[in-house]
Amino acid sequence: MAHESGAAPAAGVSGRPRLLDRVHEAARRRCFSRRTEEAYVHWIKRFIHFHAKRHPESLGEFEVTAFLDHLAAERSVAASTQNQALSGLLFLYKEVLVRKFAWLDGLQRASRPPRLPTVLTRAVVERRLAGLVGCSQACCTAPVARPFNLFASWPSCRTGADSPKECQRCRNSFPHPCE
Repeated sequence: MAHESGAAPAAGVSGRPRLLDRVHEAARRRCFSRRTEEAYVHWIKRFIHFHAKRHPESLGEFEVTAFLDHLAAERSVAASTQNQALSGLLFLYKEVLVRKFAWLDGLQRASRPPRLPTVLTRAVVERRLAGLVGCSQACCTAPVARPFNLFASWPSCRTGADSPKECQRCRNSFPHPCE
C-alpha cells in the first residue's frame, strides 16, 4: 500500500514497515476516519513516550494498565478521554501487533461525574428575581404567553412600537415590555 506521499513506508531495522506506518495502514484498511486515525496515533505516541520510548512489542499488560491508570489517577482525564486512549491501545495490540490481553478486569477507570439537576427553591427564585432590574426583570416576571397568541399577555412598549420586536431602544429578539 502506498503512503500519502506516494513512496513506500520507511522500513525499520528488521525490514518491516515502522510501527506508526503499520498503524496508519491498519486504520486505512478498516476505513477509519482521519480524525480517529490521528487520535489513535496520538495515544500510541503518548504511550510510547510514557514508557521512555520503549517499543510496544516489548511492553505487556502491566505497562498498558500503568499508562491508563496514570491517565485516570495522576492526569485526572475525563472518562471519555481515557476510553479513547484505551481504544487506541487496544487497536495497536489487537490489530497491529496481533496480541490479546485479558487485563481489563483490574483496570482503574476514570469516573464520570454524577449529573445532578440544579433545583432552586421558591424562596431562592424569588430572591433572584427581586434582584433584577429593567428589561431583565420585566422579561423574567411577565406571564407566559400562549403559543397561538404570543403578544396578548405583554404590555405595549413605551416607545410606541406595535410589537416588542419592533422596539429599537432595547433591541431584544424576544417579546418583552420596554421600560
